[in-house]
Amino acid sequence: MNTSNTVKAPQVDFHSKMPVISKVIMKRDFQSILKTLKDSGFTVTKLDAGYTVHNDRVLVLKAMQGSQGYLVRMFEHLFE
Repeated sequence: MNTSNTVKAPQVDFHSKMPVISKVIMKRDFQSILKTLKDSGFTVTKLDAGYTVHNDRVLVLKAMQGSQGYLVRMFEHLFE
């Protein structure tokens, strides 16, 4: 019997025709980004090692937690 509290991410993926960038974002800045996205209607899912953010079935941001910040993959023009 598995008693793990692991959260499974929804089955979403980046849209194949949208450019995706990777960057390191400091923890405080990233938390502000998550709040803005959540307030804008995106679904934010906390995982054991980071976060995913999606709208319907399209992933717009995926982050892996590091020691001082997050390694983030997101749509290139997400905040324009």
